[in-house]
Amino acid sequence: MTGRVADQLAALIELDLLDQELIALRGEEKSAPKVLAALVRQVQERSGVRDTTAGKLEATTKANREGERQLEVIERRVARAAARLDGLFVSTQIEATQREIEQLGLQRDEVEMAVLEGMEVADRLAEELVGAEAAVTEAEASLAVARAAWDERAPVVAARCAELETAQDAVLPKVHKDTLRMYMVGIENRQNSTPRGITRTNGIMCTMCQTDIPVVWVNEARNGEGIHLCLCCKRVIVGKVDVALSDEPTAGPDYQTRRD
Repeated sequence: MTGRVADQLAALIELDLLDQELIALRGEEKSAPKVLAALVRQVQERSGVRDTTAGKLEATTKANREGERQLEVIERRVARAAARLDGLFVSTQIEATQREIEQLGLQRDEVEMAVLEGMEVADRLAEELVGAEAAVTEAEASLAVARAAWDERAPVVAARCAELETAQDAVLPKVHKDTLRMYMVGIENRQNSTPRGITRTNGIMCTMCQTDIPVVWVNEARNGEGIHLCLCCKRVIVGKVDVALSDEPTAGPDYQTRRD
């Protein structure tokens, strides 16, 4: 392996800083369209609820109007039957007209009850429609804010990614191919929650996976005398803790193909 071990480990630390920022930004580029798509679906879903509620309200209002027209017809029929009854003298005709008026009264009561219930339903649907329209407005506003924010953010992210890739290209020649291969093992290890190629030690413990590392390896890493991988997470041991390494989940390393 060409170059001093200490220089190789220093180059890996430098490369890791670039990689972690780039991974985070690539993750942002990947997640932003999904977030926007989810907000679009939310608008569509809420619009569907609004439209369904509006349709039910329209149908209920129409049914109520039809019921009111039926009541007017029944009232006219009752009035005509009552007027006709006053001029009748034959008992059978009187009884038949009285039965007609009684039946019309029952029919009127039934229609009135249906109209009253329909009016209550219409009032409830009208309240629901107001809430549904407010929900759509809120969802549309959230989508507009998120879309505007990403439209502003996207060029910044793209520019920074380009800067980081340029910086990577400057660092990569400093890293021996065998060292780089070891570094990539940790990144590509699917058992790791974070795609990261290096780790530090706290005592003899790996700070990334909390696994004990042979003392000899720890000392060699600290002294820049050897390059070793953690037995568990397969990351390159670069020395003791001085700057904490985060273990936050990030996006997959989209830049890997640049190092094949």
